[in-house]
Amino acid sequence: MKLLLIITVGLVLYLSRYIFVYHYEPEYYENWYYHSQWNVPQSTRGISDGELYKFVGYRLAQGENPFDLNSEVPPFGKYLFGMAEKYLGNPFPVTIALYLLAIAVIYVFSRSALVTLLFASTPFVATQVHETMLDMPLMTAYLLHAWLFVRYLHNRKLRELSLAGLFLGLASGIKLPIYTLPILILGLFLSKFSPVYLLSTAIGYGLSWFNYFIAHPNPIPWIRLHTKMFDFYSGSLDKIDHLNQWKTIFINSYQGWWQKGIINITDWSLLLPLGVIATVVIFVKSFRHKDLPALYLSSLALIFLAINSLVPFWPRYLMPVIPLFCILIYRLFKKHRWVIWILILANLPTLISSLTPKDSSGDAQASARFISTRAYRELYRSLPVDERKALPEDAFIATYEQFLDRLDTRKIDTQLTGQNLEITYTTKYGPLTHTVPLVFTKINNQWKMNWTWDIIWPGFTPDSTLVIVEKTPSFGKALYIIPRQMYDWTWYLNALSAVLKEGGIQVEQNIRTVVPDNYPRFVGFFPSGVTQETLDKALEIPGTRIRDDSPEPIPATIYLLSPTGQKTFILK
Repeated sequence: MKLLLIITVGLVLYLSRYIFVYHYEPEYYENWYYHSQWNVPQSTRGISDGELYKFVGYRLAQGENPFDLNSEVPPFGKYLFGMAEKYLGNPFPVTIALYLLAIAVIYVFSRSALVTLLFASTPFVATQVHETMLDMPLMTAYLLHAWLFVRYLHNRKLRELSLAGLFLGLASGIKLPIYTLPILILGLFLSKFSPVYLLSTAIGYGLSWFNYFIAHPNPIPWIRLHTKMFDFYSGSLDKIDHLNQWKTIFINSYQGWWQKGIINITDWSLLLPLGVIATVVIFVKSFRHKDLPALYLSSLALIFLAINSLVPFWPRYLMPVIPLFCILIYRLFKKHRWVIWILILANLPTLISSLTPKDSSGDAQASARFISTRAYRELYRSLPVDERKALPEDAFIATYEQFLDRLDTRKIDTQLTGQNLEITYTTKYGPLTHTVPLVFTKINNQWKMNWTWDIIWPGFTPDSTLVIVEKTPSFGKALYIIPRQMYDWTWYLNALSAVLKEGGIQVEQNIRTVVPDNYPRFVGFFPSGVTQETLDKALEIPGTRIRDDSPEPIPATIYLLSPTGQKTFILK
């Protein structure tokens, strides 16, 4: 049994092996964050929660005030990632350590290698090893709390009670502490309202903010600033599907706020519905027989489930209840272990498929999106490390941007057919289209795109010269702007619309076709007969540029000239 457990854990780590060679890049993440939706409304260069926590954690480890950055989420889990990034250059040792720690606690808690194997093979948990989400730290903290409190119920020693309170406080400092109050009340009731439990919980929560208290020892502002967390989430409580969690658990049907249709979560397993059933049965039995340890575990699971029904639900909110499900299922089916073996065997196919990318279609779609939005930095990081070492990022971006800028590229459209990508540049000289195959290589269980300069244009190389011979001059004017300088989007959109005499919606759509970067991007055309006064007024808007251009394509001959004098025509 122990051998199977070791093999399963080894398989999870092997399939997630790219995390061992990951290296955190502070400058890249800072650039990403300040161009993301957190600073540019509805930015096309969005940053996910896991990537956000990498950046915020690193800044916290550098001494950032946790109320000044991502203040809606308590700092402790992010701080753990940040310390690993600061001293190891990699946040994933934290997720690996927490995964192994949770496995060890489950084994000691249940005294069963079988239930530990069930936990280790659960896809819901294993897929979090390669994520820097806060759910793995939260799950482990609550698991430690549950284990220590059950030990206290057995031996009534204050040491276990105080440690249980300490980990409850630490868990409250990882994510918004929506579970803390009912768990605290339950623990106080079972501990006969011990002040030790209450005090240790408060100390644990204070310790989770120790990076704040190092620089700001006064607790009064700290208490007052907590309103920032709750104010952020207060607006999301208007529309809640209270059945969303239960549909996810029992029929694998989840409705997220970001997509219209219902989706199936890929790491769903039979453990979820059976865990709910086991929780209810154990709760009733333990209540009748006054089995306090079992009553506490089942009550804890019910608290998690009840709170999840009252808030906007995400599937990963089930993470803290997974180890409790494993233990409660084991208690219910201890004499029918074949049920647990069925769960384990049912887990394995989902476990492997969840951790193994089947093909590169998803990566091809991501690459197409990076190209169409001119997300150079993300495109660069989709390449193998060896290719990136031979191709400096600054040179890659400069070469790509210079080619597109010389053509006065207003928009890029992409169409993916299989692995063939059709790229259409909408330029000053009309639409320019080419098709290029995308080739991917699997490295450390991740797909990476093999770079070729033909993606920019067939025959293009960094050494080639783009020659443009205009046959007739342009008589129009076009407005460009550097999106990164648009700090107040409402003001900018109104100002740009006013000088262009164009609707704000169309202006916004033009700008949002690309990521908000430090390069001039197309806004729109000035109406014919535009006055110099209007042009001057447009240039008063910070970050604007005016170029000779018109809606009608300008006839031109365009070709690439190689160092040897060979011409590759783009447009004749």
